Amino acid sequence: MTGVFGVVLGQILLMFLYLIIGYVLYRTGLITQEGSKALAHLLLYCVLPCVVLKSFCIEYSAKGAVELAVSIAAGAGVLLLSMAVSWIFFRKDPMAQIGVAFSNAGFMGLPLVTAVLGGEAVFYGTMRFCASRFPFSWAEANPPAKTNNAIM
Repeated sequence: MTGVFGVVLGQILLMFLYLIIGYVLYRTGLITQEGSKALAHLLLYCVLPCVVLKSFCIEYSAKGAVELAVSIAAGAGVLLLSMAVSWIFFRKDPMAQIGVAFSNAGFMGLPLVTAVLGGEAVFYGTMRFCASRFPFSWAEANPPAKTNNAIM
């Protein structure tokens, strides 16, 4: 298998392999719940930010600025569309709306973007997540979460 399909399939299989290794380590007691939580925090608060910061190490160009603006606009458009769809299907369940509208695409999406499009594309993907997700997610998720006694 060649091309993008082969790369994506390879990355999915690699993530599945990581899942199996984690499961085996947990079931054998080599990783505890506390250890699992510590590894997740390491990944979320150290590894992913390093990947993001590394993606920012590119030279400025006018073409890159335009591509960045398009990426942010496309991300915001997709997010608004997903918010509308989630509202249509889950009008009576605000927490379900949040779950549908605000996916965790960055967690698995950034490694896929890196594998398929290269490290430079991570910059555009990252800026799409940052610029279009955080303002919308806070404004949209905060009121329903407070009404459902969730911690934000």
